[in-house]
Amino acid sequence: MTIYIESFLIQNALINYCLLNLIKVSLKPQAHHARMIVSAIIGAIVSALGLCFNNSAIGFALKLLTPLILIFIAFKIKKKQIAYGVLLFYLYGFCFLGASVFVIKKFKISIEMIAIFAIIISYVFEKVVSKLGFKIKNGNFIYQIGLSLNKKQVYINAFLDSGNLLTYNGQPVVIVDLKTYLKLTGMDILSFYLSKGESINLHSMAGQKKLRVFMIDKISIKINGKVKWLDNQYIAVNDIAFKSTNYQALITPQMI
Repeated sequence: MTIYIESFLIQNALINYCLLNLIKVSLKPQAHHARMIVSAIIGAIVSALGLCFNNSAIGFALKLLTPLILIFIAFKIKKKQIAYGVLLFYLYGFCFLGASVFVIKKFKISIEMIAIFAIIISYVFEKVVSKLGFKIKNGNFIYQIGLSLNKKQVYINAFLDSGNLLTYNGQPVVIVDLKTYLKLTGMDILSFYLSKGESINLHSMAGQKKLRVFMIDKISIKINGKVKWLDNQYIAVNDIAFKSTNYQALITPQMI
């Protein structure tokens, strides 16, 4: 079988990048797309060199070292995560190869089309890995809550934060993002910043910050299929988005 080196390099670099992206989603190391691209290209070149020494000790060594080389170049990774990164590279690579072979045989397409399917399959894998990782980590700490004000209701996901000990007038305070508050009140962002009101101090590892605090009519929390209603509750508005897009508020253990 004839292998065209430019085709091999392009396909291999794309697959390497897809695998690195999956590792990034799983381990969340410090990463930059430029470094990942460079790593993927270098990995493709190393794999091409491995073909030149196929069935030899050098070729075998290159195959073993390739994931390590890619991970070191692509990420600023902790030492204890290196082994996990290499293991995930082989695991995702095996699943990825199986999915690619299935698609090629099922739809009877040429192997040259694998680069396109690499992107598609990687996207699907990334979403699955991201969702599974989030559910495993946060599955028992996410609650659906409803915010009610002047007969208007907004439903969002809230994270049960044991570190959220904010209280105002003796009541626990729910921290919500600015987008949620604007949606609940119908207020525009300029009006929010120009308006006056009470504030509360939030102490965190990043320092101290003042959050605007407001009373709303009701908060509902869905707990094990049942809805708990809390009247006349305080919310504090955080104008900086939360790190995760899977929730829009932080609730306290006192409310559960």
